[in-house]
Amino acid sequence: MGKKNRSIWYTLGCIGLMSFALSGCRLLELLESRDTPKEHELVGYNLDVLNEKILNSSVLGSDLIKFPSSLNGQVLSLYIREQLSQLPALVAKGAVRQGSVIPESALKRIEENSAFNNIKDKTPTFYAVALQRLDLLMAPTSAVWYKDKDHHDSNVLKIGQVMPGEAVAVMHMSDDNSFCYVQSSYARGWLPYYKLMFTGHIRWLEIVKPNDFAVVTSPQYSVTIKGHEYVYYMGDVIMLDMKQSTVDKPVGLFPVNKEGVLTFESVELPKKDFNIGYLKATPENLQAQALAYKKAYPDEAEGPTDPAFNALMMTRVYRSIGIRLPQDSRSLCSVVSFLPLKDKVKSDVFGPITCMELYF
Repeated sequence: MGKKNRSIWYTLGCIGLMSFALSGCRLLELLESRDTPKEHELVGYNLDVLNEKILNSSVLGSDLIKFPSSLNGQVLSLYIREQLSQLPALVAKGAVRQGSVIPESALKRIEENSAFNNIKDKTPTFYAVALQRLDLLMAPTSAVWYKDKDHHDSNVLKIGQVMPGEAVAVMHMSDDNSFCYVQSSYARGWLPYYKLMFTGHIRWLEIVKPNDFAVVTSPQYSVTIKGHEYVYYMGDVIMLDMKQSTVDKPVGLFPVNKEGVLTFESVELPKKDFNIGYLKATPENLQAQALAYKKAYPDEAEGPTDPAFNALMMTRVYRSIGIRLPQDSRSLCSVVSFLPLKDKVKSDVFGPITCMELYF
């Protein structure tokens, strides 16, 4: 090939590369607006390394990226029985259902419905996505249990929640096929079967750890799409529609059941409630998030040292900067030592946590 021809091909190649770069500028602009991994390095840990350590040390959580395709039936049965074993203690402490004492027959029905005695030696894993915000329960029952006759604020069977669009691994079905025993990143428990959509493993993995997403930075965000309400809280993530998103107008993907198939609706996200990617892990951002959370829920804490409120605030604030803290108290206690917190908070997670103590 002569020098002239080589020069022509070189020129055409440069033009092609420039054309490709220009056509992808909107996508690159959006991607570059997110924080880089270096901005998330905390006390010697890369964010992914820190999260993996947290998930592996969590009592109830799991790294879903590495979740097995089949499970040991004896271990699965043990998980279910361990959670059910907590129910008699709740009853003994005064838990009520519909204002009445919970009879032993109700405990028996729950145990039978859990069907843990029917689990095979090897049970396959199935892959699903939550269509709406759901309570993750320690028992397969739709009945709400309250702490006692004087407290009707929350269901004591609730371990945590899964957000709309969150991926879960389905490990077992209840005897009446109404509930699935699932593993989320943060906890395991029971979810209603009809509020989940099953999908293939590859698509599911893309949802477990999306490449392109926005994080909720406001205390709460909700939107109604075609009659369905989607509720998110601080630290929750929503996948982005990269075909429509720009820096100024991010477009989120919301899960929909379309004739039995998992699909997603694209809706523009208000920038005041979201950040493209996680917030930078800085003391200023942590303090601002904590102040916003406390301001949004001034009446929810029973006092300045309310352990439940402080634990939930910690979870939400740290998730907004990409540190995936679990919500249940046992798991939170087991992983708090990994966080860049002041010694006072590490020694007493549920003590009088202030905004100034939330940063590293």
